[in-house]
Amino acid sequence: MSTGRGPRRRAARATLAAAALAICTPAAAQASATLTQPANGATITLSAGYPSFAWTLPAGEVDPSAWVAPAAEVPDPSSVDPASAEQFADICDTPPDASDDWQRSSSCVSDQLLAAGSYYVYVRTLVPVPDDSGAYADDNGSYDAGFSALSAFTVPLVLAWGDGPDADPTDPLPAVQENYGANAENKPTAWVFVNGWLNEPGGQIAFTLTVKRGARVIKRIHPVRTIDPDSLYGAGVQVKLVLHQVHGIRPETRLSCAIVMTAGGVTLARTTTVKAV
Repeated sequence: MSTGRGPRRRAARATLAAAALAICTPAAAQASATLTQPANGATITLSAGYPSFAWTLPAGEVDPSAWVAPAAEVPDPSSVDPASAEQFADICDTPPDASDDWQRSSSCVSDQLLAAGSYYVYVRTLVPVPDDSGAYADDNGSYDAGFSALSAFTVPLVLAWGDGPDADPTDPLPAVQENYGANAENKPTAWVFVNGWLNEPGGQIAFTLTVKRGARVIKRIHPVRTIDPDSLYGAGVQVKLVLHQVHGIRPETRLSCAIVMTAGGVTLARTTTVKAV
């Protein structure tokens, strides 16, 4: 699986540009930053669905960023040369400080979601190069690219209502939606739409929707939906329950609707109501 995104380009700034022009590219510096989160081989804890990373920086090193590649694209981790490894993408970099200089942050939260699975990560930094006097350069001086040791981590399966962490914060998709009206045959009809999200391209979500009045089961369905296998990091799906007039139940009567969705051993459940028609 691919992150589907190449290294991001930072906006040009006077101080940053001056430093960038002086970066020595022919040879990378020795391993520099030390990745502290996630621990090598760990399953990460996501921040609202997004991966986060932390590291320590030696004195003088600046501009840290986290570069990630799916494990499937790194068949031999011991042979990876970060300076030329094209399968890695910058998914978590950090802005300059208040003075518009190279910053020295020790953590970042990615703005890119990752599909469930195994990955490798390293931290890239800029390492100051001593001048002829043996002193190190400042933010306007010369730097080599430095790389931390390669580390492995796993992104857990994320099952969520609505459109999950991919939601537009200004207009999130509800977990459950109701609609009432007449169908094509002009029969009174209630529709219950349930929206779920999974970070596993090609994975499946199994739903169970049960409408009841008291102990009486009015309707139960068990739809299964497959996540678009071509999605970069997962996608949302929707199922629909259709309810027509029920004998012995007056229109407008509120019926309970239990909803369960399951994927990869993860189960979410909730209850709502729907009006009889």
